[in-house]
Amino acid sequence: MFKGMGDRAAGNLDASAQNAQLRFGVVMIAAALATGVLLLGLGVPAGYRAFLALPLFFGTYGVYAALMRTCGFTAMRGMRLTESGPCPVPDKAEAKCFRRRGMQVIGGSATIAAAATLLLVFAR
Repeated sequence: MFKGMGDRAAGNLDASAQNAQLRFGVVMIAAALATGVLLLGLGVPAGYRAFLALPLFFGTYGVYAALMRTCGFTAMRGMRLTESGPCPVPDKAEAKCFRRRGMQVIGGSATIAAAATLLLVFAR
């Protein structure tokens, strides 16, 4: 739990949105890694393996967002995802916490995806 957040630590995703993010993330990471192994096996030049950065980012983002219960892109708009769809977060302090956590999710996902892509690019 984040210091000073109290009940806001729950994030801006409800249980069904969190589950969807996690499933999507796991599928994207598995597909990207399977494609990377296939490309390595076929001897495809390393530069082409760099295209795996996008599915790796979306996969990492999905898993990270689910674990943090925070969708960064929705948080940037000051919204939360519920079963009935996106709805605004009326409390400005809560929205600010969501935005901060959302930036952490997006930045962390980009960092992890970049590192994983570099590993796949330089793999032999």
